[in-house]
Amino acid sequence: MARSAKRREKVAVMDAGFSESEEVFRTWMHEPFLEHMADQRYRERGAYTLGAFLVMRLVDRYVVEAGYNHPEALAYQENSTLEYVLKLDQDDPEVGHLMELIRVSNQVRMGGKRKLLWAPLLAYAYWLEQELRLKEALDVVETAMRMDDGTASEKVVAAFLQQARILRLMGYFDLARESYKDARERAEAMGDTHGVLLSRIGDAIVLRQKGNLPASERALREVLKDAERLGDRDAQARAHHDLGGAILLMHRTTEAVEHLFAAFELYEHWEDKFRALSDLGEALRRQGRYLAARNAFLAVVRRGAPRQVSSRSMISLMEVSALLKDPLEFARWRSEIERIEEELPPEHRADFYLQLGIGYSRFRNVRKAIPALQQALEIAKTWGLETYVALTQRATLDLKKGSIAQPGEPDPAVATEPEAELKRIEEALSELAAA
Repeated sequence: MARSAKRREKVAVMDAGFSESEEVFRTWMHEPFLEHMADQRYRERGAYTLGAFLVMRLVDRYVVEAGYNHPEALAYQENSTLEYVLKLDQDDPEVGHLMELIRVSNQVRMGGKRKLLWAPLLAYAYWLEQELRLKEALDVVETAMRMDDGTASEKVVAAFLQQARILRLMGYFDLARESYKDARERAEAMGDTHGVLLSRIGDAIVLRQKGNLPASERALREVLKDAERLGDRDAQARAHHDLGGAILLMHRTTEAVEHLFAAFELYEHWEDKFRALSDLGEALRRQGRYLAARNAFLAVVRRGAPRQVSSRSMISLMEVSALLKDPLEFARWRSEIERIEEELPPEHRADFYLQLGIGYSRFRNVRKAIPALQQALEIAKTWGLETYVALTQRATLDLKKGSIAQPGEPDPAVATEPEAELKRIEEALSELAAA
């Protein structure tokens, strides 16, 4: 896991404001948890974050390089940690993850293999990721990687994929591609075709985020073909989903709707269906089908999607409100997003300010539109989000020309969706939004 450790160091260096090339050494002592605990915005969760820190320090006792642990000292630390966590609300979802880690740590202390900790660590990291606590999620994934003693190869592939996804969400695209490459190499060595497909999909997503849409589309079409040949339903769903996303950015909305709805139907878990619904809503919005799009976004928010997905849908609901000329709804969703804005990944923050600027322009409020678009451009340039750089520059130019698209103006040259299929999609979305 030497490459993973170097990757973690690079993230720490960049977060500290240094360049990647500078040699900065620091111990990774679960600092993201301490930073979260010190942040006044999350003071009501302070006791829970301290509990998480204590549990992660307990888990540190079992990493490969930890060496000998005195039995009595280890038992004392475990009991003290358990005593603290038991004082927290046991119905809290984070506490559930912490209690499971303590339980499995006890099994390892009593003679179990350290690889038992992989599953609960990756599950906790995934929960943190969905809550947009990305630095902490990365910390937990890389703690799991430090458990690698060569006896849990299948978990290593999952960890690399999870690490890559988090790095991608944080905007560290080159590091994410390195992790996807590591995952693919491990999966190929094991004959894990599903892991290979997922790593290829992830790499194609990075290409899309960096603005290379044609390359992303080509890669995803190849993955979809291979997934269908192998009968891998999950990989098919993910390939359809991300292919729809890439095609959508190239303004082929009818084709995007087909791929995104196929993904929604193929996915077996609601957490994945939520993501497909959010992107399907965006495709319908671009076709000028604002009410159908609104239903898709409302279904995501009302059905309790994880924050990572619901935040994107709230941004889209703000956008649709502007298209429908509803200033009260626009202000409502803007306010909701502003509460969590600092937690959003760079791509989502760029999108928020872009849609905020466009929304203000639709309400003829140029004074507020220009600063919002400038903020979107600054975020996009800082994080290398070339697609958003282009979108923001185009929106700014349109604003200066006074030609921001008004309601009823979908993407040009949009083909008409077959009526029967469109009716089926719209009815399904209406039912989901009302449920």
